[in-house]
Amino acid sequence: MKKNGLLVLFAFFALGSYANDIITEVKGQVMDSVAQETIPYATVTIVRAENPAEVIKGLVTDDDGNFKVSIDKAGDYLLTVSFIGKKTVSLPFKAGEETTVDLQQIALSDDTNVLGEVTVVGQKPLVKVDIDKITYSMEDDPESKTNSTLEMLKKVPMVTVDGDENVQLKGSSNFKFYMNGKPSTLISSNPKDVLKSIPANTIKRIEVITDPGAKYDAEGVAGIINIVTQSALGGYTVSLNAGGNTLGGLNGGTYFTVKYGKVGFTGMYNLFTYNSPAGENRSIRTNFLDDNMKYMHQDGTMKYDGRGQFGYGELSYEIDTFNLVTLSFNRYAGSFDLDMKTTTELQNAAEQTVFKYREERYNPIGQANTTIDANYQRIFPVPDRLLTISYRLNLTPNDNSSENEVTNIENFVNRNNKQFTNADDKEHTFQLDFTTPFNKIHSLETGVKYILRDSRSESGHSMLGDDGNWLNMPSDWDDFKNRQDILAAYIGYSLKYKKWGVKTGLRYEATFLEASYKLNNSMNFKKDYQNMVPSVAVSYQIKPLQTLRLSYNMHISRPGISYLNPYVNSSDTSYINYGNPNLNAVQNNSISLNYNFFNPKFNMNADLSYNFANNEIDNYTWIDNAISYTTYDNISQSKKLNLSLYLNWTLNPKLRIYSNLGGRYVDLRSNKRYLELSNSSTSVTNHGFEGNAFYGIQYTAPWKLITNINGGNYSPNIGLQRKGTGFFYYVLSIGKNLLNDKLNLRAYIVNAFHDKMTFENNQWTPDYSYDSWNTQSRRNIGFSVSYRFGEMKQQIKKTQRKIENNDKMSIDQGGGGDGGASM
Repeated sequence: MKKNGLLVLFAFFALGSYANDIITEVKGQVMDSVAQETIPYATVTIVRAENPAEVIKGLVTDDDGNFKVSIDKAGDYLLTVSFIGKKTVSLPFKAGEETTVDLQQIALSDDTNVLGEVTVVGQKPLVKVDIDKITYSMEDDPESKTNSTLEMLKKVPMVTVDGDENVQLKGSSNFKFYMNGKPSTLISSNPKDVLKSIPANTIKRIEVITDPGAKYDAEGVAGIINIVTQSALGGYTVSLNAGGNTLGGLNGGTYFTVKYGKVGFTGMYNLFTYNSPAGENRSIRTNFLDDNMKYMHQDGTMKYDGRGQFGYGELSYEIDTFNLVTLSFNRYAGSFDLDMKTTTELQNAAEQTVFKYREERYNPIGQANTTIDANYQRIFPVPDRLLTISYRLNLTPNDNSSENEVTNIENFVNRNNKQFTNADDKEHTFQLDFTTPFNKIHSLETGVKYILRDSRSESGHSMLGDDGNWLNMPSDWDDFKNRQDILAAYIGYSLKYKKWGVKTGLRYEATFLEASYKLNNSMNFKKDYQNMVPSVAVSYQIKPLQTLRLSYNMHISRPGISYLNPYVNSSDTSYINYGNPNLNAVQNNSISLNYNFFNPKFNMNADLSYNFANNEIDNYTWIDNAISYTTYDNISQSKKLNLSLYLNWTLNPKLRIYSNLGGRYVDLRSNKRYLELSNSSTSVTNHGFEGNAFYGIQYTAPWKLITNINGGNYSPNIGLQRKGTGFFYYVLSIGKNLLNDKLNLRAYIVNAFHDKMTFENNQWTPDYSYDSWNTQSRRNIGFSVSYRFGEMKQQIKKTQRKIENNDKMSIDQGGGGDGGASM
């Protein structure tokens, strides 16, 4: 009886409460004020008038622009409608007096400050498309809370990460890494280790800039990957992270932001180390010109381990509403050890041994980079009018040494040797940028820039004499200096009119190069060249969530010290390589057609591009007395037709299917320079198809376990005289967020059923062929954990324009060349 009485009493109060609050249905239709068309998937939010910071209802319009929502509490409310490229509209209304509030047609007019941008609205968007870039929202992907930045890059349109964790953009390693709109030598120094050590939950978004305009340096063939970290807010927040895996990798670090008054600071610091299992190497070289030195076999093991640290910081001071000063720094330092044990045997055509020896090599490598940036930004009363003055200092020392112990097995003269090279890049950059809108739909930008780049290398080589003493073997190349003075100016124009967007510009660059050899001045030389670099992009909004974009860009690639350094690396007695200080800059042209379709459940981006260059840098090899010599030159012409396809299908709030696909036809041919070097009248050609596929399923299981299954397949890559290996991988990961998403846990296993994999590479010329096989441990079990604490209230301002040097290329070390960003 007491229970029944309580139920009656509860029902009485519930009915009384219901009678006091009339449920109000609010409805309307969103329209384009100019085209008089409905706008699907516009964002509708409702807040209480007395508490506008708290959103109580949020939804998107349907395919016809209609919306309908119920409010069960009486009071004054504010309804806001927004859509990308349109001005936001807010309307007040009262609930609780009528059962229906019909706002009828709500017209949105064009926002002239937005140029050709399309985004997914409603369910948190992952991809946004501008006229010159594609943006992947890391903070809106649930998996970013537990993954590394390297893992998340696999999901970004047109970006691929292969089995060796090398990053490519549109199938090319010749691109630039930025961080927060600035060139990131921090990442470029060691992309694999740095990107694996940065937790994805500290990243706000990743921008893929495939069509850099005139404001960007003419360097960067495939484009730019700009990693934007989370904004600093008032108060403070700290994130701690750590991880490890069964392949000997450990990492830990912190990311923190703090703001007090007009001063703000954002920073991160990470440590990493790894001690990978030894791999097995096998190769055979076939000499077509000399039957007495027909076959060279090599078998051995290779072990690679390393350790390092890196950090980033930016200090910001708001002088007043219109003036802002920022000071930032990057620091990276790493040391790596390569231990190789190899048995080499040379045979004649009858497979009889000519000589045989065993070689043990110890190869320590030191890499470092320090960058300091100072920026002053002046904002004007006119919206979007901006003046920026910037300075950058960039220091990049790279040290490499080796010591070889050679043991004779049969008919071989001992050649114990040791060598070193200390290379250093020092760079000063001064820059001024100005941008201003006019007549609402137009925008103009212009700027000037000066770079002083000083590259040096000091090298040495010693051989063990018969008396047991080391003999110095001096060379004209031992003390080398390369100075570049680069002057640049640009002008760019943008237009947004109704459904059309246009962005075009012209950039002028002049380069003055001087190379000198301290030990032989007769080898000194100078070289000057100038470039006019045009760019244009046109976009058309087919429908509110469909955009078509056509663009053309020209880029140039100046070789960095890693290509230019004449240091002779003979750490492998039978395979010697060195750089070429006479290399020319590469000029590349790109035409791209991009189509975008997005709605709250299905997202697609397709990009078709054609790239061509007539003087690409490639390596070439010849044999002299059983020794292979390799260097670089502008020896090839390339044509590439590339198709990239990104798909993301959200079946329901818990289940998502995604893929990142790419395919290209590659046509490579030797040019006149190759014929001169090879003393041959026969051109070398190579062509074929390359492809890559990354795909996965993400499911939020019971107890909010974020489960992800993904994998990748990659076809062999094609070079002028070589062909790489195809490979595959697959990953199962489970993540869990605790303590209101402050504690993030993740466990994963890679290649659960494949402990080791063998990678094959093939190279061929008219004189010889070379085939190699490398076996590595690929099964990997790992974990990661991160914890965040603190409270943020107000955003820190950052300068919108900063120095971005992307005019230099370096030998690929696992993801792009030397860092660069926009000017």
